Amino acid sequence: MRAQSGFVMIFLLILILIFVVLFLVTIGSTMKNTEYTQLYSTNLLLSILRSDTGYPDPECKLVSDAIYCTFMNSEHICSGSGLSCKEVAEENVRYYLDYDNGIAKKSYKHLIIAEPDWTAIDGSGQIIRFAVGDEDLLNPRGKKTAVNEIVGSGSYILNIRLLVTES
Repeated sequence: MRAQSGFVMIFLLILILIFVVLFLVTIGSTMKNTEYTQLYSTNLLLSILRSDTGYPDPECKLVSDAIYCTFMNSEHICSGSGLSCKEVAEENVRYYLDYDNGIAKKSYKHLIIAEPDWTAIDGSGQIIRFAVGDEDLLNPRGKKTAVNEIVGSGSYILNIRLLVTES
């Protein structure tokens, strides 16, 4: 009698374990890889743009402020740094996209591009361009995830885009 009850208990434990494993497998497969990449990309872009640069200057306070300042006032020097807005923005974006120190995952390639809806020209008459990361992602081939964030107001809107693909 004891052997039968022990056998029934072991059988029930194995059955419960099988159902738990099946449940976890079905839950894990509900989020597809593309959905995960989209969620990861959105969170990464927002985290980078909302990060504090460490400078008290309102033009350079957040990474998004420094990127916007790059196009609006290209000659502006962030207080106490001796660096222009573009240099501060590039330095911070590179830090966050760095696989060893930053928050980006090694299994992905990243590129952040800022595109104004107007033609931004610096003091020397050159068109201002902002792109940090793996510029191979500009090639049209391959599967990429792109997320956008709008910065600015009025007639000066800046579209900041993050392109992500698996390495």
